[in-house]
Amino acid sequence: MTHASHQPFTYITMGLCCPTFGSQHQANGDPRSPLLGRRGASSSYTGTGPTPPPSAARGLRPGDPSEPHLLCPIAIRPVYVSAVDKQLYDHAHLFNEHLQRADRLRDVIFELKYKFDGAKSYRSIEECFTVVRSLIADDLDKIKVIRNYQYCMEIEYSHRLDQDAIKCFELFNEANKLIKLIIEKGQVVVNSVELVITNERHIKREVLVASLGQEGPQCMKNCIDNVTELKKVASHVDDIRSSTQATFLELRKAAAILTAPEELDERQEAIRVEVNIFNDT
Repeated sequence: MTHASHQPFTYITMGLCCPTFGSQHQANGDPRSPLLGRRGASSSYTGTGPTPPPSAARGLRPGDPSEPHLLCPIAIRPVYVSAVDKQLYDHAHLFNEHLQRADRLRDVIFELKYKFDGAKSYRSIEECFTVVRSLIADDLDKIKVIRNYQYCMEIEYSHRLDQDAIKCFELFNEANKLIKLIIEKGQVVVNSVELVITNERHIKREVLVASLGQEGPQCMKNCIDNVTELKKVASHVDDIRSSTQATFLELRKAAAILTAPEELDERQEAIRVEVNIFNDT
C-alpha cells in the first residue's frame, strides 16, 4: 500500500447539528453547514409577506410542528490508505447527496408555507393553497392535479393564471419531484453503505498492514470513527424518509383544496382579506 500524501482535513461527526452556517462555508467546502433545514445567506425569501425573523434561520418558525432534528453531512477523516480513503469518501458522499435533496425539499416547503405570510406565526401549506384557490377561483378548470407515482403529484396549469399561484404550483411540483427522488434513493444509499459496514474487518486490516509509521494508531482510530459514522446512515435515512412522507401527505391535502367543493369559497375569502390587510400595513 502506498502512503498517501497528507492533506489538511476538517472532520465532524454526523448527527444533531445546532449551529447554522452561511453559504460562505459551503463555497469553501466546509462540511459543517447543516443540510437538513439549513437557511443560509444563499437562501432567498420570495414570499409576499415580511422577511422571516432570525428564529426562522433553519427554515422553520416557533410553533411549526414539522421541525425535524437537524442532520449534518458526514466528513471522512483520512486514514492515508488510498483505496480505503476512496471507499469511505465515496459512500459518505452518497449519503451527503441524499441529505442535500432533503435540505432542498425543506427550503421549497418553507417558501411555499410562507408565500402568503399573514399575521400568524405559523402558516400551513393548506392555508397557502386556500389563498391560491381564491386567486384562481374563476379559472379552476385551467388546472389539473395528477398523481404520477405513489409519492409524486403534479399540478398542470395554464401559464395565463395569477403569477403568485403559478409560483406556488412550481414549488409544489419541485417538492414532489424531490420527494420521489428521496423515497427512491434512500434504500439505495443504505444498501451501498451496508457494503462498507459488512467489510469493516477487511478495511481495518488494510489500514493495519499499511506502512503508516507513527501515524498508524491515529489512522486506525480515524478508520474506526469513519465506519461508526457510516453505521448511523440507515437510521438517518429512515428519519429522512419519515419526514418526507409526512411532507407528501401535507402536499396531498393541500392539493385537494384545489378540487374541493365550492363551500370553501367563504373561508378562502376570509383568508385572502386577512393576507391583504397584513400586506398593506
